Amino acid sequence: MLTEIQKKIATAPKDFEIENTYTNGLREPTIESRTSEHKRKGKRNKKSDKDAIKPIDAQVTYSGNSVVTIATFGTNTTTYQMNYTGDWSQHKKCLMPCNPKYPDPCKSLPDDNCTCLIRKNFRSTGTCASLSAVPGNKDYKRPKKGVIERK
Repeated sequence: MLTEIQKKIATAPKDFEIENTYTNGLREPTIESRTSEHKRKGKRNKKSDKDAIKPIDAQVTYSGNSVVTIATFGTNTTTYQMNYTGDWSQHKKCLMPCNPKYPDPCKSLPDDNCTCLIRKNFRSTGTCASLSAVPGNKDYKRPKKGVIERK
């Protein structure tokens, strides 16, 4: 006896079937339609520079007894804000959140001196920061070289 899913597969028109060809990690997978000769790459195209998220501004303010930096970052159409404890004004050209496992967005910023600093207590999150400036607080791991120790 056929299950419900097997019945749907058996009665589905052949024009709409898609075949996914398996390849090992050395080649990009392709998706091929049985009714068309067009092939499409499995990976998306890289986003153009106009869609890349970039730092826009950083403003330092006081909240009670604490110094807070408000970072604004985004694309040409969308902006986001994030608050950082401490004075991060020297990192204005780099300041935005990042993923330490994928630091390329920091390294590709126009300043060419940005890196992804890893949080000490939350290793899966980070902040794009300038290599030549001291981090705004002590919650971040320092890169191996290029940053002066904070006093």
